[in-house]
Amino acid sequence: MERMFDVTGMGCISIDFLCGVNNWPKKGIKMPMESFSIQGGGLVATALVTVARLGGRARFSGFLGTSRLATSARENLQRSHVDTSLMLHLDTAEPIIAMVVTEAEESERTIFFTADNCYYPSPEDYGDLEWMKNTRVFLFDSVSEKAGAAMAQKACEFGVTTLIDAERINRASDEALHAADHVIVPEAFAREYTGQTTAEKMLLGLRSRREQSIVITSGAKGCSALWENRMIRQPAFPVEAVDTTGAGDIFHGAYAFCVSKGDNPFNACRYASAAAALSTRAAGGQAAIPSDEEVLEMLALAKKN
Repeated sequence: MERMFDVTGMGCISIDFLCGVNNWPKKGIKMPMESFSIQGGGLVATALVTVARLGGRARFSGFLGTSRLATSARENLQRSHVDTSLMLHLDTAEPIIAMVVTEAEESERTIFFTADNCYYPSPEDYGDLEWMKNTRVFLFDSVSEKAGAAMAQKACEFGVTTLIDAERINRASDEALHAADHVIVPEAFAREYTGQTTAEKMLLGLRSRREQSIVITSGAKGCSALWENRMIRQPAFPVEAVDTTGAGDIFHGAYAFCVSKGDNPFNACRYASAAAALSTRAAGGQAAIPSDEEVLEMLALAKKN
């Protein structure tokens, strides 16, 4: 059956207030910002914008109201060519609001956020789930907790490949990880969840079904992956990073894009690593998402070297 969308996602959508400073201020003082901008963000939202930027067909599922911030978040997806036809209206629903402070001297960032009035749809919120049949990959994040796990389980029933971006452990982690065909987690999550310290043991500890593919991301150190009975270590691509905000979300989007095209997890990791590296060229999670051509150019250059 022809599937209309490459990736449908459900999870975090945010408005990010991005502030650049030379160094972290002392308490009780006023300090000028070196830079400031407002951008769309969020784990799943940024991943879907990445899919669209790479040339894929992306669609967002979630709740938003009609406030100025909710409207801005919705319009950011639409400008980025992400389909919003599955967006459910709820007057009080808001995006996550985040203040991202980047320190130039230490190349560090600190994020303050509020998730008040953020809601995630369950299967019962859609009278009909037939729309799941026309997507290749269903991407969800751990923030959506039990709602995300339930939606992923339904996606599995429709024969849709599922992928989780698990950032933090919560009450739904076990069922959410089990419902995912592809599990992508940061190293800190893997260590805490499995109680292990080596990449091999963490990868095996995260797998609850033999057919699952597992990826552990480690920032500038690259990522490790388990596919079938094989493991690899994918180094990060060297770049002069301006801001790493959103790089992990862009990795997830690029990985999902590859999987939707039939690539194996190891090739997806390599492509996603290049996309994530290129995304750090400018401040903000969505400002420097690369095109497919740019990613392929980096991969070709790396192969020559």
